[in-house]
Amino acid sequence: MVLQSILDEIQYDITAGNLECEIENIVYDSRKAGPHSLFVCLKGHFTDGHSYAEQAYANGCRNFLVCDNIPVHSDSNIIRVTDTRTILSTVSATFFSHPEKELKVIGITGTKGKTTTSFMLRSILEQAGYKVGLIGTNGVYIQDYYEKLVNTTPESYDLYRLMRLMADRGCTYLVMEVSSIGLKDERIKGLFFDYAIYTNLSPDHIGNNEHKDFEEYRYWKSVLFTRCRRSVLNLDDANVSFMAKGDSPIYYGENDRSDFRLLHSEQTMTNQSAGCAFSFMHNAATYDMTIHIPGLYNVYNALAAAAVAFDIGIDPDLIKKALAKVTVNGRMENVETGTDFSVIIDYAHNALSFEKIYDSISLYPHNRIIGVFGSVGDKAQNRRYSMGKIAGEKFDFSIVTEDHTIKEPVSEVSAQIIQGIRDANGQYKQIDDRGEAIRYAINMAKTGDIILLLGYGHEKYTLRLNHKIPFDEREVVKSCCRMLKQQ
Repeated sequence: MVLQSILDEIQYDITAGNLECEIENIVYDSRKAGPHSLFVCLKGHFTDGHSYAEQAYANGCRNFLVCDNIPVHSDSNIIRVTDTRTILSTVSATFFSHPEKELKVIGITGTKGKTTTSFMLRSILEQAGYKVGLIGTNGVYIQDYYEKLVNTTPESYDLYRLMRLMADRGCTYLVMEVSSIGLKDERIKGLFFDYAIYTNLSPDHIGNNEHKDFEEYRYWKSVLFTRCRRSVLNLDDANVSFMAKGDSPIYYGENDRSDFRLLHSEQTMTNQSAGCAFSFMHNAATYDMTIHIPGLYNVYNALAAAAVAFDIGIDPDLIKKALAKVTVNGRMENVETGTDFSVIIDYAHNALSFEKIYDSISLYPHNRIIGVFGSVGDKAQNRRYSMGKIAGEKFDFSIVTEDHTIKEPVSEVSAQIIQGIRDANGQYKQIDDRGEAIRYAINMAKTGDIILLLGYGHEKYTLRLNHKIPFDEREVVKSCCRMLKQQ
């Protein structure tokens, strides 16, 4: 596309150059810049793209979108705008011929439940015959195509690139998680949502380079609901009033005023696989549903997905069938073991998540609850003691192990966790190698035990000294269980 055409929808000044050159891609990473790239100098939390303009130039790039000064070369095209971050969204939409106009877009925000709700909704839409693209924490799914993401909500260029790929592959729906940082950083600027779902809110992502306080965090969550045709809101959540921005919101929850009112929910256990059954009322009719995902809070996620599906007009029988078979990698994921104990994988990686998962799992019939977990190295040190303390208070036994130690020795990370366990008088064992820790848990398990593998979730690798090593907890569990049966 000619550079002039890419800039058609924005206001800008030309510091140097002419705009009749051909552009093959838009980049915001100087390492990816080339002779036919438009390099957008983004100001990030840690770095400023303007500082890398010379590196992009050295790589052959001659086209620059800036909001600050950079060195001027006689053979460069330099386009100045007021804010490159917001403009990146607009030029990306133009470059990819506005793929958002070819898709119905459903956004999901909240502190917990975004990933699970998105997978539930994708399952329902696909059951109804629609082709669906999904973007979120677990990555990008477009039928048989998968792409890993760095951020839950990708930068606007990547978002529009992925939407173009979805539209070209025949998708009619995009289901995506929308993070508060994604909203704050204008990654979805210009994107209008057909539906926006609100799950719940609790303090998170507060601190340096994120949000200064809970009020700011809540504000940016609420922005999504100013950019949608229809909002779907959890009426039981204490912060729901801050999200109710548009006309005719759809409410779900136990509250009597809910459009989709939860009547009953209960835990189910089938062949050591935990799940839930629930019923709800809508327009004076009652519906019964099941999910094979443990945790009653996942009933709320299912109810949110069902509310959108009903409004779209999907047959209730198809909704029921889709919810009954959906699974979410790393989110309260049952692992089939063929044994008399249960194994569940979850992404939980802080004290709040540990407490929540315990409160849910402890409601199921069980003997002991055994936790296998660690904490990420080189960051989030303030999490470690509190994780250990909750584990010591709640779990019957903890196995403290690695969790992406990166450069920090696993023994140093574990020591801080173990101090919390000891202060809570908890029982524990330290095994630095995560694979060995899982084997220990499997071998010590007794009838009715529930083993929780926490922290890695959907990830299928471990980081040691910044080296990514393939590691799939599911395969480790299955291997250990096969060996156990042979003994």
